Amino acid sequence: MDTRLFMIDASGFTTKREAHAVMRDVFLGYEYYGSNLDALYDVLTSIRRRAEIRVHGLDASKAQIGDYAERLRALFLDAAAHNPHLTFVFTEPSDEA
Repeated sequence: MDTRLFMIDASGFTTKREAHAVMRDVFLGYEYYGSNLDALYDVLTSIRRRAEIRVHGLDASKAQIGDYAERLRALFLDAAAHNPHLTFVFTEPSDEA
């Protein structure tokens, strides 16, 4: 079975609302996404095929969204711990050099 790839560019997050707008676009097929952490967790734990989720720039987004960036990272890791189909890869702009 092929691995589905999801790409989240968090480097431009300026608000929580914007972060969830990006996630809503990334997880477009999940209509019940409710633009909050609980809804994001529900989407992630409902994925039933292998999926790699690449999150770029989450640390860089801390300047704008503060501790919410860490809450997102914790949620991603918790979802991966509860859903064996998920793999997360975190990269930062400095990783590209």
